Amino acid sequence: MTKLIYISFLFLLFSCKKEEIPVAKHLAGDVVTNSFEMGTDYKKQAFFDLNTNSFISENIKTSWDLGFECNESGFHIILNSANFMFAGKVSSGTFNSVTDTVGMEWYCDSPSGNLDSTAIGDWQSNNYVYIINRGNDLLGGSRGFCKIEFQSATVSSYIFRIANLDGSSEEQITVNKDDDYNYVAFSCDT
Repeated sequence: MTKLIYISFLFLLFSCKKEEIPVAKHLAGDVVTNSFEMGTDYKKQAFFDLNTNSFISENIKTSWDLGFECNESGFHIILNSANFMFAGKVSSGTFNSVTDTVGMEWYCDSPSGNLDSTAIGDWQSNNYVYIINRGNDLLGGSRGFCKIEFQSATVSSYIFRIANLDGSSEEQITVNKDDDYNYVAFSCDT
């Protein structure tokens, strides 16, 4: 009998709910709409300026891999998430010794856009070699991997070393910042 009274008491205690406070109706205001044809395969990306209600540019989503922050103190590097890209960090070994993805822990950029939550993160405070999984092509196939060692970010540019996982096609790259943009895009292909 005691159990029944106790269960009944708990039921009453937890089944009581405060009344919700109603939210007053408000006017929707001036609504401005716009649209962009992405196609049935979603192969395009569009960049839109909310202040002017206009499209700034569009591109095929596989035309870039990394975005480099352009403000003078900027050092953040973002992945092109539209391609389902990931990055992994190799903390031991040299650029030349990194040749595969065995045991790799993969990270992606936060969908929130928070620059403190990118897959590459604060690369200036470490000496990692990054493996970039370039995600999918327009037909859903793999775009492959590359390895990158970010070396410096100044008020005007980024310098990094990039190669295929097997070490082929190694290059030293300088990407210049551009004050007119938030990011400068880089393609591992071109």
